[in-house]
Amino acid sequence: MIVAAALVTAWAGLGRADDNELFSAMLGEAVALDELCPSLQIDQNMVVNYAGILNVGNSDKIKADMRAFYERSRIAWASKPFDDACAAGQRLYGAKGTKLPMLLKN
Repeated sequence: MIVAAALVTAWAGLGRADDNELFSAMLGEAVALDELCPSLQIDQNMVVNYAGILNVGNSDKIKADMRAFYERSRIAWASKPFDDACAAGQRLYGAKGTKLPMLLKN
């Protein structure tokens, strides 16, 4: 039930017209935060769940967008204090995340 509520909340926060780009941006940022903060880990099941609910495809464009957002986020977060990246990961993508809840887990 918690997962369903989180997915509905995330869905409501995203605009349908740009779901692919928004999902690519958020996933890229989450992967960068996962890489920078060893206490966080991408939940692959949630990636699949969000992609299915948002009807996000697996095209080369989506992959390229995700890599670009990942690189931008990695560079931006690498210049900030380590603890800030971990806190942001929790705040944005953790259990009660404001972007895609439960995408990152401890």
